[in-house]
Amino acid sequence: MTIFYLPDLGEGLSEAEIVEWHVAEGDAVAREQLLLSVETAKAIVEIPAPQSGRIAKLFAAAGCVVPTGSPLVEFAEEANSATPAKPQEAPHTQEVPRQQDQGSVVGTMPSQTQESSDNFIIGRHRHTEARLQQHSQLPRQRAQTAAPAPAATEQFEGEALHGLRRHMADAMTESHREVALVTIFEEVIIDWKDEERPLHRLIRALCHAATAEPALNAWYDGARKERQLHEAVHIGIAMDTKAGLMVPTLRNAQKLDEAGLNRRIQKLKVAAVKRSLALSDMQGATITLSLHGSIGGRFATPLVSPPQVAILAAGTIFEQLAPDKKHGFKKVRVLPLSLSFDHRAVTGGEAARFLKAVMGDLGE
Repeated sequence: MTIFYLPDLGEGLSEAEIVEWHVAEGDAVAREQLLLSVETAKAIVEIPAPQSGRIAKLFAAAGCVVPTGSPLVEFAEEANSATPAKPQEAPHTQEVPRQQDQGSVVGTMPSQTQESSDNFIIGRHRHTEARLQQHSQLPRQRAQTAAPAPAATEQFEGEALHGLRRHMADAMTESHREVALVTIFEEVIIDWKDEERPLHRLIRALCHAATAEPALNAWYDGARKERQLHEAVHIGIAMDTKAGLMVPTLRNAQKLDEAGLNRRIQKLKVAAVKRSLALSDMQGATITLSLHGSIGGRFATPLVSPPQVAILAAGTIFEQLAPDKKHGFKKVRVLPLSLSFDHRAVTGGEAARFLKAVMGDLGE
C-alpha cells in the first residue's frame, strides 16, 4: 500500500480546503484520473491521481482543511511505475469555477450617473508573497482557552467559515497582528467627463502617485526590517462577488493605455465571477485599490495586506457647494479618499505626499 500526501501547490501555501472528492473508497483509478478538488488562496485546484490503483482509504472529508504534507489517499494497489509516498512536485493544476455564480462584480463608482460598465470593487484581501510570508507562518491552534465559554443561558449556534470567508478571516487576522496601521483622509473635487471611467481614473492616479512617492508602492519584511521599492505598479483591485471577496492583480498598470486597461480589467472581472482566477492572478500586488463607495460610505480605514504597505480606498461621490469668484458659489462633485499605510515602513510625510499626488491627478 502507498499513501498520497497533499503536495505543495506552490507559492508557499500551507494548506488547502477539500471542496469535492471525485472518487470513493473501493474505486479503481488510473494514473492522472481526477481525485479531488481543493480550494487554496481563493482558487479551485484539481488534483489528479499520482498512480493507478484501488482506493483503500480517504483520510479527510469534503469541507476539511488539510495542511500541506498531510495524507489524502491510501492506495491498496500500486501501478507498475513506482511513485514516491510524498511527491515533491505539485500536481497538474487547473483553476475552475465552483458552481456557476450568477452574481456580478458589485456596483458602479458611486455617483448615481455612472455607467454600469464600471461594475466592480469593494473590500480587502490577503496577498503575502511566500518569500516574505514564511517568517510569520504560525501554527493554528484551536485551544479551548482561546475564548471564554458562553454563559449557561446563552446559546450560540454558529457555522464554520469556508472558502473565501475563511481566507478573508485569516488575512485580516494577519494584517491586524503585523501592521502598524495609520489612515489619512482627504476630499478631492473632480470634474470628470461623462465618458471617463472612474476606475480607470483612479488607476491612473495611483500610478502617477507611485512615481511621485515610491515609498508606498513597496513591500516590507518586518522580520528582517527590510523594504523593497517597486518600479512596476501591480495593483490589487478588490472585487466583491456572490462567492466572496476576490482581489486579482492588475500587473504593470503603469504601462497600459486606455484600451489595454479596459481589456485587462474586463478579463479579471469575468474570471473573478466565474472563480477561474489562477493563483498567479491573485499574487504579486504592490499596492491595493478599493472602492467601497460603490456600495456606501464616504470614508473607511482599509487594512493593509502585508507585505504591501498601502491601500487606497475611494468613497461615495457627493455634491456640495463651493466658493466661486464669478457666481459666489457653485455646485461641485467631491470624491472622498482614505489612504491606509504601514507606519513601520512609511512615514507620515511620504503618505501625505502620495495622497496629494493622487488628488492632483484626479483633479485634473
